[in-house]
Amino acid sequence: MKTRLKFLPLMLAALLLVGAACSAGADGFAYAYDSLVTITYSRNVNVRAGGGTEYSVIGTAYSGAAYRYIGQTATGWYVIELDSGIVGCISPSMGTVGRGYVDTPGYDTGSYDGTCSFQIGTVRVSQPLGGYIDMYTRYDEDAQFLRHVFNGTYICTGHLYGYYIIVCNGFIGYISDSDATFTENRVSTYRPDAIGKVWIETADMVNVRTGPNQYTELAMSVCPGSSYLCTGIDADTGWYQILLPTGVTGYISPKIGTLTGLGNG
Repeated sequence: MKTRLKFLPLMLAALLLVGAACSAGADGFAYAYDSLVTITYSRNVNVRAGGGTEYSVIGTAYSGAAYRYIGQTATGWYVIELDSGIVGCISPSMGTVGRGYVDTPGYDTGSYDGTCSFQIGTVRVSQPLGGYIDMYTRYDEDAQFLRHVFNGTYICTGHLYGYYIIVCNGFIGYISDSDATFTENRVSTYRPDAIGKVWIETADMVNVRTGPNQYTELAMSVCPGSSYLCTGIDADTGWYQILLPTGVTGYISPKIGTLTGLGNG
């Protein structure tokens, strides 16, 4: 609910535009009965805070994926809800509105190759009495404890050796697949132009920055043993630009990551 409050003006506008075709959800917001927007554009799409390119980017809609359709802005842009709960706008040229469940392309978790650049679905943690499970930095029994993961739904970037790789509060880590349920497999496997993969081969967690040096803001913390698509190298610092599973790019130092070809892994 906290995420949605930031976009209250947008949501109120959507309420006025959707009209009688909607019913009020349990959270008090009006949703179309069973309408979904399927992203038909060949690449991932920017989700913006309003109905136009002048608004800031607040998320990513994945090519081939389907999202809950909220309504349209006065400019005709579709208002959608992402899996994370963010409500934003996409150009109507990027998707089509349909009714009912849309069977969009998924990712075969059995052939997952260790690249953490994609969201392949979500996992749900549901422990009794509001409990939690443990997240680790690696996919083995001797892995270092990272943090507790409380009941809820989390972005899943892969399934490897009996562990799900998930995003939790800005960290990427491993949880046992016996402690969680894979609840969705509807995200496209679209791969953007990449020059290779960057492997995290350190012993500890690695901070990914928003810019190509250590003085820029923290984008996300990632685990050793994971790898990410490399979409470029900064000419001045040599830092690798990598694609994160949230759909944004970040930078890591070449001292803590190893660049390999796309075929390795």
